[in-house]
Amino acid sequence: MTGEGSRGSARPHRLVAHAQGSAFIRDVATLFTGTSISQLLPLLAAPVLSRVYTPDHFGELGLLMAALAILNNASSLQYAAAIMLPTEEEDAVSILGLSTAIVVFFTVLSVGFLLAVGDPFAAALGIGQLDAWRVVLPALVLSAGLFNTIVIWEGRRKNFRRIAIAQVSQSVTQLTTRIGLAFAGFLNTGLLWGTLAGQLVSAALLAARQRPAFAAARVGGFWRRARRNAAPYDEFPRYTLWQGLFTVLSLHGVVFVLGAFYGITVVGFYAFAMTVLAKPTRLIGSAVAQVFYQRAAQQDTEGESIEPLTKQSIFYMGLLGLAIYVPLLFASRPVFVFVFGEMWADAGTVAQIMAPVFFSAFVSATHHRVAIVKRRQRAFMFVTIGQNMILPLAIFISGMLGYPYELGLTCASLLIIAYTAYATWWILRLSKTSAGSALSSQERVR
Repeated sequence: MTGEGSRGSARPHRLVAHAQGSAFIRDVATLFTGTSISQLLPLLAAPVLSRVYTPDHFGELGLLMAALAILNNASSLQYAAAIMLPTEEEDAVSILGLSTAIVVFFTVLSVGFLLAVGDPFAAALGIGQLDAWRVVLPALVLSAGLFNTIVIWEGRRKNFRRIAIAQVSQSVTQLTTRIGLAFAGFLNTGLLWGTLAGQLVSAALLAARQRPAFAAARVGGFWRRARRNAAPYDEFPRYTLWQGLFTVLSLHGVVFVLGAFYGITVVGFYAFAMTVLAKPTRLIGSAVAQVFYQRAAQQDTEGESIEPLTKQSIFYMGLLGLAIYVPLLFASRPVFVFVFGEMWADAGTVAQIMAPVFFSAFVSATHHRVAIVKRRQRAFMFVTIGQNMILPLAIFISGMLGYPYELGLTCASLLIIAYTAYATWWILRLSKTSAGSALSSQERVR
């Protein structure tokens, strides 16, 4: 009887675990569908765009997106990432409102930056469309900041279908605008304005559904609640912000170094290759990371271990990553020539060299979410700081010594693979800790 009773009591637990796993897969599938459409459409249109726009055009777009990535990392001081964590809904709403206010403030700062130092900034990097930048960059900071903030809020509320629709709308708008402006003769700025159009549409679609949340955030005493709720999450601007900045500089900061030493055309090759290589990470990795974050935060809050979920995500991302990036390691250059045209052969070489770097990013898509859930952002920042500085430093040294940029990329790629293995081991160890022990460790670090 005892054995039957124990088997009977275990059966509901297995059913609950199965239901949770099914919900996780369903949510990932929802986001994956929207993300896949939003990423595959530009990829399918890339052979057209690559024959209309030149490497110099993509180089200027790469500089713009690098500047946006750096500003967008700081646009909410990373408080947006904390929206998922509060137990009470009104606390999450106050952080949503605080994040939105900070995004608006950073938009104003970006306008001031371009007015104050825009000319020398453009001259140093070879930017030819500064007038367009003065409009496009601040508008992107605002719209992308709002979009990223609301995406986390919608993820907390499990509105993954709404996120997917916004992603598809962004891609369709961006693509049609870029192609339309190209054939209308606006080649110099078509990529820039197309990027802005897509981001504005996606942000507007999500923001239009947030009236109740923003209305709740404006209720009397908002700033008092915001200050109260900001204090427990001060590690986000103190540590997550800087860890994110180092990560952004790793992939995007190198664009500025390449521009300074090797010119806008090389930036175009790099930016185009990165756009292609990043598709799997954005297609699959972002969907898995978004759903993983919601599940891991919920499980940790309820006192459950997130180790099985972490291991599962890393294992399957590793298998998928090998299937995607190993072929690119050997065939990128001929594939780029065949698909995008002879003009992009050097971009294929860059893709071949950088394939291991993007495999590393693909496998570690959920790493920083584990650190956030466990409230170990400071430790994670120090774990990854070396990895994130490898690529820009390698290109800087190559440029200073007069070596080809390909040599710097190759050295950086090998080092990043080794560093990612260490970071993955550290994350797996962290996932084993209980919520209480993780918080205690954070307090000891401080």
